[in-house]
Formats: sequence, C-alpha cells, structure tokens
Amino acid sequence: EGDIRYRLLQTVWQYARKKLGESAEEEEELRRRHGHFFLGFSENAEAGLEGPQQQAWLDHLEADRDNLREAVRWSVESGEVEVCLRLAGTLWRFCYLKGHYDEGRGWLREALERSGDSQTPLRAKVLIGAGVLAFLQCEYGLAEGHLQDGLELYRDLGDERGAASALQVLGSIARERGDYEKAKAYHEESLEIWQKLGEERDAARSLNYLGFVAWLRAEHERVIELCTETLETFRHLGDTEGTVWALINLGSAALYRRAEQQAAELLTESLDISKRTGYMEGVGWSLNQLGVLSYRRGNHGQAAEMLRESLSAHRDLGDRWRMASVLEALAEVACAQGHLERSARLFGAAEALREAIGAPVPPCERPEYDRCVAVAGAGMDEEGFAAAWTLGRCTKLEETLSYAYDELPSEHPKPPAAPDVLSVREVEVLRLVSEGLTNPQVAKRLYLSPRTVSQHLRSIYRKLGVPSRAAAVRKANELGLI
Repeated sequence: EGDIRYRLLQTVWQYARKKLGESAEEEEELRRRHGHFFLGFSENAEAGLEGPQQQAWLDHLEADRDNLREAVRWSVESGEVEVCLRLAGTLWRFCYLKGHYDEGRGWLREALERSGDSQTPLRAKVLIGAGVLAFLQCEYGLAEGHLQDGLELYRDLGDERGAASALQVLGSIARERGDYEKAKAYHEESLEIWQKLGEERDAARSLNYLGFVAWLRAEHERVIELCTETLETFRHLGDTEGTVWALINLGSAALYRRAEQQAAELLTESLDISKRTGYMEGVGWSLNQLGVLSYRRGNHGQAAEMLRESLSAHRDLGDRWRMASVLEALAEVACAQGHLERSARLFGAAEALREAIGAPVPPCERPEYDRCVAVAGAGMDEEGFAAAWTLGRCTKLEETLSYAYDELPSEHPKPPAAPDVLSVREVEVLRLVSEGLTNPQVAKRLYLSPRTVSQHLRSIYRKLGVPSRAAAVRKANELGLI
C-alpha cells in the first residue's frame, strides 16, 4: 500500500536492545521520543477513524499495535499522566472497532488509576471509553458507574458533545437490561443534543440506536422508518461502522417480518463489510442473524455452522449478552433436528448466563424461544428435561461453549469416507493449512480467531480419523477435498 516497514532478525533486535541499555540516559530519551511520536500518531488517527479514511487508519494502527503498547507502557512507567490519558482516550475507539476490548480496558484502567480524581476533559474522555468497553463485555454496573461519572464531569465542564456521547451508551446499557423505555429516553436526549450541535454523524448514530431498541421490541416498521435514513447518511459519510449497524438493524427487521430474501441481502452485505474492515462485533452479529435466517429457512446444518462462528466471535470479545442469544439459537436448531436433550441443556446454560448479567430474552426472540422450549419439554419426560436444563445451568461457561461447538450428527448421516464429510468452512481452513499457513495466518485470511481455527482443525481430525495437520492434508488430498 505504499508503506515501507522494516523488520529485524530477533538476534539483531536483542543485540541492539542490549547496547542501548548500556546507556540509561540514551534509552530514556529514546523511549520518551518514541512515546511522544506515537501519541501524535494516535491523535492523528483518531480524527481519521471518522469518515472515508477509517479503514486506512485502522490498518495503520493495527500495524503499529506493538509500538502503541510500548508508548502506553512508557507513559505508565515514567509517570507521564497526561500522556497516558491522551493515549488511552484516543485509542479506545480503535480497540472497540478491532475487537481488542481487553487490551483497551487495560490501557484505560491504567490511565484512570494514575489520574486520581482530576476534573479534566481528558479524564472524562477516558471514563467514557472505559464505560463503553466495560458495557461491551456486559459489566453493566461498572460501565454505568464510569459513564455516570463521565456524564457528570462533562456537564460540569459545559461539554454538551461529551454529555451526549455518555447518554448514548447509557441508553445501550438500559437496552440490554430490557428497560426499553429508559433506553429510548437516553437515546432521544442524546439525539436532541446532536441535532442542536449540527452533528449529522452522531445524530444518525442516535437514530440507529433507537432503531436497535425498536428491533428488540419487535417494532419492525419503526426500524425501517429510522434506519433507512441512517443507512443513507452513513453511506454518504463513508462511515463503515454506522453502515454495518444500519444494515444489521434493517436486515434483522426484515428477518423477523419474514422478508427473507431482503434480510439475506442486507445481512450478507453487513458481514462482507465487517470482514473486510476487521470489525469483529459486526462479524459476530451478522453471522448470528444469518444463522437465525438459515434456521428459519430449514437449513439447519448451515445455521449451526454460522451460529458457532458467531459464538466464537462473541466469546473472543467477551460479549456475554450475545453469547446467550446465540446459545438459544443453537438450542432452537438442536430442537428442530430432534436433539431435545441437547436443546434443553443449551437453553439452561443461556438462562444461567442471562441471570448472571441481568439481561432478559428480547421480545423479538421470545416467541421462537417459548415455542422451542415447549417442544423440547413435550418431547422428553419431565424428569429428563429438568435434568438436562439443570445440567446446562450448572455447567461452567467454557465447558458450555466447548459443548456448543461440537457438531451435531446430521439428520441423514453420511459414511466417513464421503467427499463432502467436511463443512465448507473446514475445507477452506484445510486448504490454507495445506499451503503452509499457521493458525494465526489462517485466522487472519478467513477473519476468524486463532481459537476458532483450532476448533475447526480438531473437528477435521475427528472426521478424517487423523492425528495431525500433515495427515489431514494427505487424507483430504486422497478424498479429493482439496
């Protein structure tokens, strides 16, 4: 892309670090200059993340992630509190868009701990970032505390823009907790401020959030009314995140009102954009809704595959609210395939997860949820159904996820030597493995996490009856799979 980047052999790098370390003053000065350089870089990038250059700046930031880590580390170790606040405050949105929630939260936490109770715009900005990332990992109480502190500080400072950004996220917390009237009130208040300030992009975001609330409440016509307008706005502004969410809102509204072809087109576009830009939240949500669409069309195998990939994406992000919904969707697929004990166990696990975070089943998902629970209950004896449900509730989350990743036998089992024994995704993974790519390289090429690639490989080994990558490639060649 016109950039030149240099790499050093590890031995050269180690030698250079050793020589530099022999002069403490020189190393200290170099780290200071490095830290300030990447502070300026991150602040330039922050402005670039809004608008048509967003993807280019995301790529630049991702390429220099190690340098950004080092800059944050220097700011903490050297006691440069203002630099630490500025770095964390400018980088949290990058961490959100690329799915680096844990790392972003760590940077923000360091900044807040070192800023004390300072009443500055920098600290308010960091509070909002910390609130956003905590919310995205469903730590609602902590998130609400950060956001309320940020809102109060912005109001004391007379910063309406900052106050509106806090109100938007407070509305999202209320939405996930099922308090839709409160969510609507927060989003409408933020919308009023953005419109008064003439901020077209942020006003469109508030409208998108209102559309999200309407979708969860099964008010599908209202979603179309709000998000058709926001989609045009975001496309015009070149805002990929906003475009993705408008497409997901509209696609989901189409899904739940049975306009299946329209839903497929909208959600496929949102998935394509999310994969191209590396927007992991968009990937997870798009796969979730496309999986539900496949389930409704009766394509149960395809539905389960998409839902498992969605579950993996949300697991990597730490989004337990979405994980609960995806587990319920997988339970519905299992129910449709006649695996009632599995269905009951997944429903029980999802119920425990929802209770842990305090997030109910949304109204738009409730009818199919209730129907499948009733079908599973009627198809099993009462004691067996209760035992499977309780087992799901009591199983640790990681064990539940591993159980959910296991593929069900199809309705029409095939002999193990059949050429189509592997799923489409597994063939894609194996083809890249045969080219010599490592798990992280395969993950990057297919927009998956390395953990998901490992899960696919374990499934491939089991299906082909082989112990290793090399053996899997040989067997797949013999069967004509790759």
